[in-house]
Amino acid sequence: MSIESAELRAAECALQLRIENPGGRDLTVTRMHYELSEAATGLPLGSGDWSGELPVLHGGDATLPLVIGLQSQPLDETSARVRLSGDLRLTDHTGYLGIRSLEFTSTAFQTEADAERAP
Repeated sequence: MSIESAELRAAECALQLRIENPGGRDLTVTRMHYELSEAATGLPLGSGDWSGELPVLHGGDATLPLVIGLQSQPLDETSARVRLSGDLRLTDHTGYLGIRSLEFTSTAFQTEADAERAP
């Protein structure tokens, strides 16, 4: 997973996430728990959960827009580097071993990006 774009606003952070699937099976992201923090200090800025169905074809990628409400502000007003970490829940619908749907355990992630600051 990577952050394609990030924008820090007064009360939220808008992200465009890119989720890659380098494997040989089509997967669907069904849930995600996430925590957003200031990268330099580790200060927690917001957290939450996403649920839905985001197909990620084998060898491909998908984009997920995510808006996170800020529970606190970065310590430094000029700081723009953010860190997103958490875990994804994935489902395999390709019929592996004759099973119609196989839900994997959580997959952890952590990624950072420089966010644009809204005026």
